[in-house]
Amino acid sequence: VFISGYGRDETVARALESGATDYIVKPFSATELTARVRAALRKHADPEPFVLGELAIYYEQRRVMVRWSLDEQGTPLMGVPEAHGVVHLTAGRDGDIYGVSRTRVFKIDVSAERLVYLDKAPIPDLYQIVEGFEDGVFYIGARGHLLEYHLRDTPHFR
Repeated sequence: VFISGYGRDETVARALESGATDYIVKPFSATELTARVRAALRKHADPEPFVLGELAIYYEQRRVMVRWSLDEQGTPLMGVPEAHGVVHLTAGRDGDIYGVSRTRVFKIDVSAERLVYLDKAPIPDLYQIVEGFEDGVFYIGARGHLLEYHLRDTPHFR
C-alpha cells in the first residue's frame, strides 16, 4: 500500500503500475488505512503461482514444479508405495539441478530448459545425490553403497 502526499493521476498510475496494491493520499484516517491494508492482505492471501514456461513456483506451499517427466520411477523407500518412488534433486554450484531416479543420474539444464540423462548407475536403487566439496563431483547413495560421480570431461562413476 503506497502512502503519499501527491495525488496527481500520473503519480497514482505510476505507483500502481510499479506493483503497489493500493494508493492512499495524505491526509487519511486510521480507519481507512486499516481497511485498505486488510483488503490488500485478502487479495494476497492465496497468491497465484509464478509461472515461466515449464517452471511454476507455489509460494504458500514452498514448492517448485517443473513439468518434465522422467522415464522411470524413483526408488521406493520404507513407507512409500512402490508406485511412488522417491526422486532426489540437488542444486549444483554451476546453477543446474542434478538428480537421481532409481537407476539413472540426470541433470536439469536450467539455461537450456531441458532434461539430460547422464549415466546409468552400476547398481540400482539410487536414493540421494549431493555435490561434494570439489565442483562437479557428486556423491550418490545407493542400496548400502556410496558412489562417487564425476562430471568433468566425460561423466563417469568412480
